[in-house]
Amino acid sequence: MLPVIVTIPRFFARSLIVMIGLWAFVSVSDAQEQQSVRALLKASSSAVLSSQISGRVTDIPFVEGQRFDKGDLLVGFDCRLMRAHQDIAKATLVGERKLLENKKKLLKLQSAGALEVALSEAAVAKAQAELTAAGYVASQCQITAPYQGRVIRRDVQPHETVAPGDPLISILDDSVLELELVIPSGWLSWLKTGRAFNVIVDETGKTLEAEILRLGAQIDPISQTVNVYARFAENSDTSNLIAGMSGTAQFSTPLNP
Repeated sequence: MLPVIVTIPRFFARSLIVMIGLWAFVSVSDAQEQQSVRALLKASSSAVLSSQISGRVTDIPFVEGQRFDKGDLLVGFDCRLMRAHQDIAKATLVGERKLLENKKKLLKLQSAGALEVALSEAAVAKAQAELTAAGYVASQCQITAPYQGRVIRRDVQPHETVAPGDPLISILDDSVLELELVIPSGWLSWLKTGRAFNVIVDETGKTLEAEILRLGAQIDPISQTVNVYARFAENSDTSNLIAGMSGTAQFSTPLNP
């Protein structure tokens, strides 16, 4: 008996291939799915440095975007008046100490009373406090960088006069960039510290590896979201990234974590 040969029309053959492909895609999707949220790049530290004294600005060596090292001068003031007050306080302290020594000698000779010595000791303490205060004011004549970083914005220019509390310069430490994500609170059932994921940075188009660093402390009751913070993996090239960039964080997650 001759074998029966069944010929499948080309249209049905193509349909069969498409159906097999869809079945394979569904099978993979049943095991895993992609979750994505927006991510914002942030500096590990930032600060707005304000004036602690009244004075005229003489130096602001760094401009917007320029890098500086820890300890570099960021803002300098005309310190002549402050240093003069410090010198006056030093001289006053020396004089009060001399008077105290004399009062103590007179007390031994019974030519001065204990009250005079006590008052002289109080005068020495007052002069010492005034010197400490004058020294603190003088120390504010130069504002140095608390860490290595970059200048975000200069709020004053040389030759301007400022008052206590006036903002002078905004800085950030971009040596370590963090990622801030806002995720649905339901993700907390599977998103844990150390979880790896990919970030596609909008401004560069590159995909970088990252991992969850810490979870937020509170869920927003209205939006049912929570802030999550992450860091780039050590093998990720972050040399061309700056704070303020954004991107898309992608997680490959099981459907039944």
